[in-house]
Amino acid sequence: MRMPARVVSAIALVTSLAAGSASAHDLDHTITMDEATTITLFYPDGAPFSFETYEVIRPGEDSPFQVGRTDRL
Repeated sequence: MRMPARVVSAIALVTSLAAGSASAHDLDHTITMDEATTITLFYPDGAPFSFETYEVIRPGEDSPFQVGRTDRL
C-alpha cells in the first residue's frame, strides 16, 4: 500500500526531529492516522515534547509549508 504524502511528511518530520536530538536525549513518538495525521512526540520518561519548534516540508520541496511550535498535548 502506498502511503499518502502527508504520512511521508509526518514520518520525515519525526525522523528529522529524532536525528537532531539523538546526541542530547532520546525522543519517542506515536503516529495516529484518522481524518488527520497526528504525531505525538515525547521523551522516554513520558514527558511531552513541549514548546519545541518544528517545520513540515513536503517531499521534493525545499521550503516548509507549515512551521510552528509543539504544545503540551
